[in-house]
Amino acid sequence: MNNKIILYTEKKFFSENKDPDIFNIDLRDCQQWLYSRDKLCLHKGKNLEYDYLFLETPCYMRIASDCIINMNENYREYKQTNEQHLSNTSDYFRGLYQKYVDSAYTIGGEIIFPKRLYSINVIRGQNTKIKDRFDLTLECIKRFYASIDNPDDGIIDNPLYETLDQDRAFFSLFDGFRDYVNFFFLDDLVKNDNVKFYFGEYDDDVFNHSALAWNQSEWEQMLENQLKFLDARNTRIREFCNQNKQKTKNAQ
Repeated sequence: MNNKIILYTEKKFFSENKDPDIFNIDLRDCQQWLYSRDKLCLHKGKNLEYDYLFLETPCYMRIASDCIINMNENYREYKQTNEQHLSNTSDYFRGLYQKYVDSAYTIGGEIIFPKRLYSINVIRGQNTKIKDRFDLTLECIKRFYASIDNPDDGIIDNPLYETLDQDRAFFSLFDGFRDYVNFFFLDDLVKNDNVKFYFGEYDDDVFNHSALAWNQSEWEQMLENQLKFLDARNTRIREFCNQNKQKTKNAQ
């Protein structure tokens, strides 16, 4: 399995005319192996669309895969503002889109979340302050852990608080934000416990600003920074697998 995961740090998961996050068996196998360690023990369900993976402890919990790299090209208001360079007929867009597809569906572009009605992988795409951006999702997760660690401070402004709170049992499996980041190989999106946002420098709360990139420069910056993070995460996963192979070899 180490070798299969290493392969998919460079090769994309593919399902003909179907969502790889649901129907790609190799992706499910890789995620089960990669994340079944420490406090998680993932099991394969019988129905890919219903219980892709699941946990039995601390309680029964369905688990879904979610792609964490995106281009925001499907949001109507964004398409209207950036119609020219986001035209499906433009060589510019097709080139970037192919680069995105080839990269995003590697193992480093995928993560797991608890699955239920209106779960995080759905709501983060619908929430107008998140717009499916994983950097902003991670900021919400950071704030959620802060509210757990310091309950007397009240709920910090967090667009995903209620959604995350419904999955408190899952997030409580980790010893705070840093442990969550380390477990899921997200270190390259965090510096000094602060999330590194894809674009923009903010003197106030990031959620006071639009989640969408509103011009071509911001959009290119967002895509470039996502792909840098993706490459770094794939490298971390590859190094983890190589170390695990060595440990297995030494134990034999």
